[in-house]
Amino acid sequence: VKTMESVSLEFSKNLREEGHHMANVPQWTSTVAMKIVGLCLFSTNVVASEIYQDISSCIKHVAYVTRHPFAAPQWVPTKRNRQYKKSLKKLDDIIFSMMDSGKKRLKDNKSNTNPTTKGQDLLGMLLAARYDDAENAKLTDQELRDELMTIFLAGHETTANTISWTLWYLSDPANLHWQDKIVAEYHKVQTELGGFTPQILEDPDVLKYTRVVLCEALRLRTPSYAVDREVQLDVVAPGPILLKRNSILLLAPMVMHMNPKHFEEPHKFDPTRFLDIQSNDPWDGPFDRSVYLPFGAGRKRCIGYKFAQWEMLIIVSTLLTNVRITRSPEYDPTKELSWDAGVTWRPDPALELHFEPRVVAAPIAE
Repeated sequence: VKTMESVSLEFSKNLREEGHHMANVPQWTSTVAMKIVGLCLFSTNVVASEIYQDISSCIKHVAYVTRHPFAAPQWVPTKRNRQYKKSLKKLDDIIFSMMDSGKKRLKDNKSNTNPTTKGQDLLGMLLAARYDDAENAKLTDQELRDELMTIFLAGHETTANTISWTLWYLSDPANLHWQDKIVAEYHKVQTELGGFTPQILEDPDVLKYTRVVLCEALRLRTPSYAVDREVQLDVVAPGPILLKRNSILLLAPMVMHMNPKHFEEPHKFDPTRFLDIQSNDPWDGPFDRSVYLPFGAGRKRCIGYKFAQWEMLIIVSTLLTNVRITRSPEYDPTKELSWDAGVTWRPDPALELHFEPRVVAAPIAE
């Protein structure tokens, strides 16, 4: 939590100190989220600005080959394939460097013989498990690389997209009052509660308005807009439709979240719909997970959902306490913001918003 807070504050203060200016939102959110993931999960300070374009290139390539079954094989030296291999090489270098650093830390930590404390981050835990239980460990370096690459990309991409969409909605003139509510919550956390802690982030009443704004953005622009599941048993669905065992079923949260039966005026940005809590998880609001599932549901639910929730609460509230966000004077409200449904639901990579320094900077608890 402290790492999330310090990184968010660093980047937010930089924006405030730049004065009135337009800034690329997707790049900013990706940079912040990537640094947090690198430090929290891998104890590595990732210079996100150096690989932002490479990550975008790899994600676009994966989306392209997924949708085009007759795309040229990887060994064909097309322009697309060459760019993908070049970008992937840079990402691989970072991941293997993380692995080498983690192995060195594990080797140097000989004095700690308690297996439960050997891995202080996710990388350390994976490496500790691998070398402590060599007889049962099956992960090769390449397999470990695959796991870390997935975590690294998924750990920042969906969070960054959600924050970008959230800022887009909050920049609407009709929604600026929500920014003020979020700022008030942040001030209370810092001046009365001593700063962010896991307990505060889990309290449904402390950051209530920040949470419901994020919930509504997740409903309208769910990063994982479609997921697939394997049918376990033959079942007859309404229709009637026979779903046979072992068949693949494609679920679309983005469609479910627009169902007027469950969401009144489904295309409208209205965070108040999540204020009423009727389950043990305040992020669900009054809705059942059969109709609202931005993080998935069941045993396949996003494994990092709690990390993402804390991260988004901290980044959004810290940012808005340092700057006020509005749309460009040239913005045409009759036109919808362009987006890209690749691996995740991403806003226009060129999206820019206006950042205005707040007169009173965010108070920070000692």
